[in-house]
Amino acid sequence: MESNVLSQIPGADGVLSWFSGWPAFHDAEVIRLELCRDAPSWLVLHVSENSGQLDDNGRFLQERGAFVSFEIGDISDLSLQDFSPQNVIASLSIECTRAGFKLTLTPSYGVGGWIQCGGLAVQLRPE
Repeated sequence: MESNVLSQIPGADGVLSWFSGWPAFHDAEVIRLELCRDAPSWLVLHVSENSGQLDDNGRFLQERGAFVSFEIGDISDLSLQDFSPQNVIASLSIECTRAGFKLTLTPSYGVGGWIQCGGLAVQLRPE
């Protein structure tokens, strides 16, 4: 993620600090997706870092887990598909546009798509 994009998003510095950089959001799980037409909308993800070590079952141990909440304002357009009981993304990207921001969720399993919005802020809550 480019630093000039992140510098325009309130709260991004907290995410950068917790994860020692902007996470790729690989294998992040969508916990909440709330769309509102006249109030902020929310995308909440559970994110953790892969430690590089395996547990007894051969799975990678996760560390530095947190809930990352995106407050999305003034949605002007979106395209979302395949919301299911479990939604895991392969990556998340944010780009600046003339209208504000475009948030793109690349699916791994479940929901994917993009949201075009006028305002974006982020909050981090360690687990």
